[in-house]
Amino acid sequence: MINTETKEVPNFLNNTPDEYDKYCWKRAYATYLMVNDKTPEDFAKDPFNLIELLPILRGFDPKWK
Repeated sequence: MINTETKEVPNFLNNTPDEYDKYCWKRAYATYLMVNDKTPEDFAKDPFNLIELLPILRGFDPKWK
């Protein structure tokens, strides 16, 4: 994933995620499922693009802006 402003990969994507990152990702995943009325099984079956989670991730963590 590349930052469209700097044209570089953000540093936090190259590092091991910390507990806060994991929490944000899990929360974004759960929110995505609820908003799209999907179960985890549905999510696993369908192709997925991280871009679909970006609006949700931006709401939880400002470094995704």
